[in-house]
Amino acid sequence: MLGNKQKPKMIWRRLDKSIPFLFLLCRLLSCNGSSENISSLSSEEEPGSSWGPDLEGIKPDMPEDIRLTGGATECEGRLEVKYRGEWGTVCSDSWDVKEAAVVCRQLGCIHSQEDVAHVKAAYYGSGTGIIWHRGLNCSGNESYLWECKDARTFCSHDLVGVICSGKPEELRLAGGANPCEGRVEVKKKGEWGTVCSFFWDEDEAAVVCRQLGCSDPQKESVYVKPEYFGPGAGKIWLMNVNCTGNESDLWECKQRMKFLQNCDHDHDVGVICSGEPEELRLVGGAADCEGRVEVKHRGEWGTVCGHDWGLEEATVVCRQLGCNSSLIKASSFGAGSGKIWLGHPRCTGKETALWKCNHRMWGLHYCAHHEDVGVVCAGEPEDVRLVGGSTKCEGRVEVKHRGTWGTVCSDGWNNNAAKTVCKQLGCKPLHEPVHNIYFGAGEGRIWLSGLSCTSEDQVLWDCKRNMWGLHKCRHAEDAGVICSDSLEDLRLVGGANQCEGRVEVKMKGQWGTVCGGDINREATVDAVICRELGCNSTNTQATSFEAGSGKILLYDVSCKGTETSLLECSYTKWGDCRHNQEIGVICAGEPEELRLSAGSHKCEGRVEVKHHGEWGTVCSKEWDWSETDVVCRQLGCGVSGPLGRSISAFFGAGSGKIWLAGLRCTGEESALWDCRHLMWGLRNCDHRDDVGVRCTAKPEELRLVGGSFRCEGRLEVKIYGQWGTVCNEHWNYYRTDPRVICRQLGCYTSAKYPFFIKATSFGAGSGKIWFHRVHCSGDEKALGDCITEPWNPGDCNHSADVGVICAGGKHKMRVT
Repeated sequence: MLGNKQKPKMIWRRLDKSIPFLFLLCRLLSCNGSSENISSLSSEEEPGSSWGPDLEGIKPDMPEDIRLTGGATECEGRLEVKYRGEWGTVCSDSWDVKEAAVVCRQLGCIHSQEDVAHVKAAYYGSGTGIIWHRGLNCSGNESYLWECKDARTFCSHDLVGVICSGKPEELRLAGGANPCEGRVEVKKKGEWGTVCSFFWDEDEAAVVCRQLGCSDPQKESVYVKPEYFGPGAGKIWLMNVNCTGNESDLWECKQRMKFLQNCDHDHDVGVICSGEPEELRLVGGAADCEGRVEVKHRGEWGTVCGHDWGLEEATVVCRQLGCNSSLIKASSFGAGSGKIWLGHPRCTGKETALWKCNHRMWGLHYCAHHEDVGVVCAGEPEDVRLVGGSTKCEGRVEVKHRGTWGTVCSDGWNNNAAKTVCKQLGCKPLHEPVHNIYFGAGEGRIWLSGLSCTSEDQVLWDCKRNMWGLHKCRHAEDAGVICSDSLEDLRLVGGANQCEGRVEVKMKGQWGTVCGGDINREATVDAVICRELGCNSTNTQATSFEAGSGKILLYDVSCKGTETSLLECSYTKWGDCRHNQEIGVICAGEPEELRLSAGSHKCEGRVEVKHHGEWGTVCSKEWDWSETDVVCRQLGCGVSGPLGRSISAFFGAGSGKIWLAGLRCTGEESALWDCRHLMWGLRNCDHRDDVGVRCTAKPEELRLVGGSFRCEGRLEVKIYGQWGTVCNEHWNYYRTDPRVICRQLGCYTSAKYPFFIKATSFGAGSGKIWFHRVHCSGDEKALGDCITEPWNPGDCNHSADVGVICAGGKHKMRVT
């Protein structure tokens, strides 16, 4: 008997708020059950073992056994623990799948945590007797329940129930026409049972079919309503199965534990493992490509429900059958019989087969055979035309379909649709085709309606639209369009040739002019006009010619410059404009030739270009090295610098046209007219400003003349076959320039040599002075690699011819 001097140290803080229960506990532990002793139990004392009191120095014993009761097998039921010879229950507070896994492992029912579930004990009926434990905290890896820690929770009188599922031994489909369809059944512990359909879908069905070897792709496996194959009998082994669809067998799937609920055989799940239908056909039509849609599935022909059937679904059917993918209409070809295999397919129009569209399970529908869908697969229209206009490029839009001409409803008709028609007919589309125009009511069929075209559509029937012949329109709503005509509708009038003059366009058989309003309009307009006429579109000139007469047909034209036709540019067909504001343009072809005139050889002289068959000069204003480099490169004469404005007309004043002025070259252009410049013939200079150029080619040969041996003397270079000298102005005093000369001649150099002297020591030269102001770094391999400044004859004469002394060979010479 325990007295006040030896109180037990309890392992729980409080099992329950119920004092009567504590009396029971004390009676079990052979302690005094008086209220005084009970109230003296401290709720703050530390716990020891969860299964008994810890009397000073005495370790409590552990439970003797566990079991599951009230279930269908020894591996499911209410959890009970045997302690000191008496069975009792366990409180469910803090209990989850980890604790349930330990129980199942200890009982030998499962070996993995995924195969267990915990439920309230009420699922298996109310327990009786002692509640031995208030709650456990397991890791899930323990071998025995009493190896878990104390969860230290309150108990709310809810008791623990556990389901240890274990792996089934076998799987089959029962009640179907073949082994690959039927009610899903699994064999466990030697007994066949069913599977509850709660939460079952195509993912679970796919796993079943794959496990049975009936099909592999997930979309070929479908589940059906429980009543499809009838209720099973015996155990319901699995419920709330949760598969991803990728598992190799059904027992690899998890269960939705939190949704466990009662299930009966009215909810037994069935599966059809279906390969693709064997065939598709159209029945009851006048030809192979029209009729009621039927599919052959599991060897049996059946129909397709027409609910929500549209163009996309019909397009797939027609394409699959090798008929044209366009559709006249959804139509009725009489009621079918037998199965209705497909209900509510949802296609994008891109699928290769009807059953690849999204659809309900095979055989699942809410239709009757009077709703069986039919289609007519139609070939593309044979033709399109515009009727009732003054030219072939305007009128009421008509298409020829199945040999019959019909009209197009204007609902949804817009600018893109009008452009598509114009493009299809080869008519140059206006920037804004007139699409809301009426050319009278047509007759017969209204073939197209509800068009929604994009700029990418090439023919009218490529546009998104209603099915052929399906509309809610009258002929009073027939669409019409006005396109422009062909390239013959544009010309230049009043100029010296076909590539210059006043701009005129022909529309509806009538010639008229184009109003620009401003001679300084965008050059892009002129470029488009010249390009369309086959004249050169570069460097065009806006100008005015004699005023036209008649109608002004286009106003306020604005182009991007990339258009292939003037009528693709933006414009209006009305405005405030007079004939003296009409557009005129000169389309400039590239010059036929470039030359240098009045020089001593082909690589120097006055710059002249031949344009429109006539030679003219170039203005020197703003001329610079870059422009000279382009001229010299174009002529194959090397490079040099300009003579400059100060010596304009150095090679004499030209005559005739001054073709180019205001040039802006980068120096990289391949031809002078590739540089930016004012329009041809437009300038603010006269022939006194005609530019001249001297191109300096690289020396062909190099020598030292007048010395005692070959490595000293007056420096001479040979260019264009003519020997000349080099001016010593700015010649480098630090021997970098002569070092390049000596190296090029193969003469020896030393620290003292080379150096240069005035040519008077070697005599004055004669003829050309080819270079002056030479700048070498000393690393160049040849004189021609050094930089030379523009030549000016006033800067130098032969008294300044440079001389060089290199040290080399046996001969040494000192010049003082």
